[in-house]
Amino acid sequence: MVSQYDTSVKAAWRDSACGPTATHIVLSHYGLTYSINELYRTLGTTRLGLFTPCLIRNAKRLLGDDFVVARASVKTVMQLLDCHLPVLAKFDCFTSCTPWRKAYYRYHWVVLTDYYLQHGQLHFIGNSNGNIFTFDYATSAHALTFVQLTKRDSPLR
Repeated sequence: MVSQYDTSVKAAWRDSACGPTATHIVLSHYGLTYSINELYRTLGTTRLGLFTPCLIRNAKRLLGDDFVVARASVKTVMQLLDCHLPVLAKFDCFTSCTPWRKAYYRYHWVVLTDYYLQHGQLHFIGNSNGNIFTFDYATSAHALTFVQLTKRDSPLR
């Protein structure tokens, strides 16, 4: 189980290490073994968290041309998950146009691992610090950003 609260993560960074932790999980899927502490520094994480543009820019620098790192649409996320490829998702109510609306998390990076449709509603299955959870997309859509981090030779580019 990988967690941002693991003792291997620098104590001062644990509360804001969800982005590097989620990125670590996705990169581990491809056999890359950057530590959460390395990713915290390299991706430009701050005590406020990991901003999406910083993640994309710095992950591109770190991984080079072998990886696709970009924002992803819901359709792309579903296609990636159909190919059994994990996807980064950020809940961020603070920068949403409707910060008063509820979402599954107010601010947190997670890894999406699957989805399903139930009564016409899209639900995602995610991993947060080793805990598996399910959430309704419609309830959290206003606060979600998806990031594709895949090998360039993956089935979906």
